[in-house]
Amino acid sequence: MSTDVKLYVARHGIGTGNEPDAPLSSDGFNQAEQLADFLSQMEDLHVDRFISSPYTRAWQTAEIIEERLKIKLGPPGNRLREQGVRGVTEEESDEMVIARVTSLTEELLKSDQHTFLLVTHRLILTLLLHHYAPDFVLEEITNPDLYLLTFRDGKCQVKRLWNTMQPVVV
Repeated sequence: MSTDVKLYVARHGIGTGNEPDAPLSSDGFNQAEQLADFLSQMEDLHVDRFISSPYTRAWQTAEIIEERLKIKLGPPGNRLREQGVRGVTEEESDEMVIARVTSLTEELLKSDQHTFLLVTHRLILTLLLHHYAPDFVLEEITNPDLYLLTFRDGKCQVKRLWNTMQPVVV
């Protein structure tokens, strides 16, 4: 009998820009709080490993989740960073980005842990979904956003958990 591996993949709250050190905006902090509330209301959510992009807006979102859920945030996951920003960081092709994020995902799938929470960016989330679930119809990704990728027997099933049209009741 195989064990499901679950990847909860969240997009950060809205930032003040796209640079690595761009923090959350005031709306972004509110969105991160709403996302943390949503996660805290999920019954039986147990996270074995919690990883965030090192970019400030993602890291701040993760810190809010860490505090609310009382789960330990691991060291920054450099492979979860956004695609290189022209003129700011080293530029990368989509292929380079997907190679780094899938190498992390494959490591997680081969580990002895079963539930992961990742905080990342729009492009990373998009490429991850297209790679593991190419038939999944991707809606507009919002700030924040949350998807569940469930891996079983070499197959991936995707479910969108966040819907900005139905705000979290706090």
